[in-house]
Amino acid sequence: MTDEPGLYGVGDGNHAERVGIVGQTIEEHITPLVVGRNVEEIEDIWQTLWVSPYWRHDVDASNAMCAIDTALVKVSCAKAS
Repeated sequence: MTDEPGLYGVGDGNHAERVGIVGQTIEEHITPLVVGRNVEEIEDIWQTLWVSPYWRHDVDASNAMCAIDTALVKVSCAKAS
């Protein structure tokens, strides 16, 4: 995830048995919800993803959320340093 040039965070949400589904979930369902959001709104973004009907009780979606959350935290930490 990128907030500004040269600043980025990378998250890992891999799933050993379903490698492609996490990336597909991020591209198709999470990206439209997070692009343009302030990276400092980590909790609000997480809550938005959590209450979205698509994510509930789905391990693939939870892994995708983990990747986004980790990337947001890394961007936030990079901004603070």
